[in-house]
Amino acid sequence: MKSSGVFVVENSINLKHIPMETIIQLTPEKFEEIYTNEQFRNQVAFAHVHTDSNNNFKYRATCSYPVKYIVTDGQIEKANKEYERMKKIVFETHKNDLLFVGMGMTYNERYPDDICNHRIRTEFLNREGKRYFVEFGTGQGNQIHCDHSIDCDLLDLKEEEITKVREKMKGCTGFVSMELRKQMDESQKQSYNNYKGLERKRFSEVYSKTNILNIVNETFNCNFKVIIIDNYNIHCDDKQIICISPK
Repeated sequence: MKSSGVFVVENSINLKHIPMETIIQLTPEKFEEIYTNEQFRNQVAFAHVHTDSNNNFKYRATCSYPVKYIVTDGQIEKANKEYERMKKIVFETHKNDLLFVGMGMTYNERYPDDICNHRIRTEFLNREGKRYFVEFGTGQGNQIHCDHSIDCDLLDLKEEEITKVREKMKGCTGFVSMELRKQMDESQKQSYNNYKGLERKRFSEVYSKTNILNIVNETFNCNFKVIIIDNYNIHCDDKQIICISPK
């Protein structure tokens, strides 16, 4: 259906109860919301390509429902600049707070101090300058579960050792090759993940900001005073330090 420049894609199942998806041009007035609505800003900044039936480019549009907005290259560029500006502010402001990246779906608070995101992760330096990566989520009964607890320094060392052994193995045969293979096997046995057993631990604590803060401080020898969950302004790049524990 097409009406007044608005394209509507109808769902044939339960049309009375399912909102129709509309695709419209993003107006200058609506665009200004990128400065007040972080989720909408990201939808513009990371707009998706739409093509016709022959896979020819048509336009870029926000990944939003039930309304998608067709965006221009200029709008995408401005939204990206605003994203980068806010990312820098968050990193600078919360450098010494326990800063988590919201990786899952957000939800309304179910109880006081709730995380309000199903999955969060961070990479940080502890009080001694050692680097770790952790990812927590909400489990059955709103209890904490840990998906990843990684000693990043040990991981780096392990990868470095394996690379060196592989280089030595090139062109080697017989007894020398067997000895190098043993070295690689020993290196691979080093356990960099499941640090302090967090990945297999059954937590009794509820999934709350205070409980996550306490677990990180006690497990990793940190001294964070505040925990921050950021859902739209930052992300975990490869081996990027998100925050640093105060001494």
